[in-house]
Amino acid sequence: MRRICAFLLLIMAVTLAAGAVEINVTIDNPGRATLTYLQYANADDYTGTPVTVELQPGENVVEIAQDYTILSITATEGNLLTAVLWKGGAVNMLGCGVSAQVYLYGSNDAGAVLEIATAEEADVRSSTLTVAADDPEAVHFMFTGSYRTVGLGEGDNSVPFSPDGEGTVRVHHNTPGRVLYRVLRNGDAVAANSNQAFEFAVADGDRIDIATAFPDESFPLTINIPDEVRDAVTEVRIDGKKSTMQPRSVPAGSKVEVSLDTENFRINKVALNGEELTVSYYITFVMTGEMTLDIEAEAYAMLTVGLDVTDPAQVHVYHGAYVVGGYNEEYRLTAGLNEVQVSECLGYITVMIEEGYYFTDFSCGDVQYSGNSNYGYGIRVENLCDGDVVKLHTAAIVRDKQFVLYIDNKEAAEYQFFCARSDHSEAELHTGYNFVDFFEGDNPIEIGWAGENIQFHLYKNGEEIPPVYENTTYAALDVAEGDVVKAFTTDLPPRYNLTVAVRDGNPEDVTVVRDHVGVVPPSEWESGVSDFAGTLVELRGVVGVLLNGAGADVVNGKCSFMLDSDCAVTILGTNEAQLVPQDAAAVDVYDAQGVLIMRDATPGDVERLPHGFYIVGGRKVVR
Repeated sequence: MRRICAFLLLIMAVTLAAGAVEINVTIDNPGRATLTYLQYANADDYTGTPVTVELQPGENVVEIAQDYTILSITATEGNLLTAVLWKGGAVNMLGCGVSAQVYLYGSNDAGAVLEIATAEEADVRSSTLTVAADDPEAVHFMFTGSYRTVGLGEGDNSVPFSPDGEGTVRVHHNTPGRVLYRVLRNGDAVAANSNQAFEFAVADGDRIDIATAFPDESFPLTINIPDEVRDAVTEVRIDGKKSTMQPRSVPAGSKVEVSLDTENFRINKVALNGEELTVSYYITFVMTGEMTLDIEAEAYAMLTVGLDVTDPAQVHVYHGAYVVGGYNEEYRLTAGLNEVQVSECLGYITVMIEEGYYFTDFSCGDVQYSGNSNYGYGIRVENLCDGDVVKLHTAAIVRDKQFVLYIDNKEAAEYQFFCARSDHSEAELHTGYNFVDFFEGDNPIEIGWAGENIQFHLYKNGEEIPPVYENTTYAALDVAEGDVVKAFTTDLPPRYNLTVAVRDGNPEDVTVVRDHVGVVPPSEWESGVSDFAGTLVELRGVVGVLLNGAGADVVNGKCSFMLDSDCAVTILGTNEAQLVPQDAAAVDVYDAQGVLIMRDATPGDVERLPHGFYIVGGRKVVR
């Protein structure tokens, strides 16, 4: 979710940065419909301001100022849309022509054609129903094809409708939990569906009579279920009050609720007055006459499953699903093999591992499971059979490996920058070089970022890593000890060449290291290597170094510098003996103005002086 939100914010940023788009709009009569769109002020404006487009009959060239937006076409009072075409394709219309919407996707839709055809409502809704209800306010009357709701008044109501788009109606009680007594179509009773709503086809000239009040009488209620599975019915309620399964007489209009135990029993069939219902844990109906409920069920078997556990303190196993904040039945485990019971109905368990541990073996037979905890909801071990053994072998996480993650500018990704291990723990990061601890079980590592005006360039050991999905800004990669990963959030930096030559000393004593950990073989640094600007280079085992002819600092046999241009390195020696002959005398060094700058300098000290004029041992020297 974190990465999806970041991606949407990025899209919003792109949206606000873009310009207007021109489209072509054709309409037969602008008085019958309006065209509007939403214009957003900034990235924090999620509502937008409606802008109405002025249209003339026929063809219009329209400039839409917000190029990523929703275009809304709405029929005016007494009129309807008969067709809306966007780029030649028909657009779904709501309310049988009341409104329609199309999405504008920036410059991709430049020059697209929107065609709008309209008509007067009377010409479209050419058919008529006569509808009467004893209590009009209690009735919800809707055409399902258009989702148009019609308010009813006292007596007969003449209701116009479209024979093409509004040929079916749905009628039910306006009050939740209550039902209508009876619906007649042309004098014939209409059957209610399982939700106690009446849905049926209509034709021009039909008469519909709706009765909301039930007669003052009672009807027999019988619930049939075999004695050996009577516990499958956990509760019976009549108008909210607990009842029994014994046959009884129930007042007309009463609501009957039957709860079933679908966890311990397989419900094979449920029928009401011989009509089979959808099997569920909850059945409800209203007494509109004599009612007989038939239930066929059988008890689920219990499976015996083995749990082979290394350390019960490191893992949790739950019967069925784990519900955050809910009641969860957890098995009590001991080290070694545990036998537990799993309902055949569920056929699965949920496993969660303690933070700081990982699975060395998480399997059932030939099936291997991921140790990923799925953000705290656990891992389901499904399709269990009697006698299965689930291995839950665990160990403490010891992150004794490191890889290097270089970030050019973390602050450029102002929405987020993450480096997440497979258990979703994240490394603390900053601009520059980061040393990320991990162990093998942390792979794959996910690295990504989000922000305005960013790019995505990710490299591992010099090889470019593509994003998981095209046009996204995160990737998943496996890392090993000593790997170097580089993330560039803006422009890809230039590459520079580095060559290293040893003037005096043994080249085998010199070690060239890139990015703290990447050792460069002598065959490569002698012929020349290239890398991105900002790469840290360290020379080890040296006592004198020239960078492009200028002396460089050497501390404890090491010389470090950032690669910011093509660089030729000259190593003057690998130990002091190569720079200073054993019998060489120490001298004083003065600058060109005669100021003493170094006393008792060795030849090696002189060799490392910056370019310039010096007086060395009484002689003028040019470096």
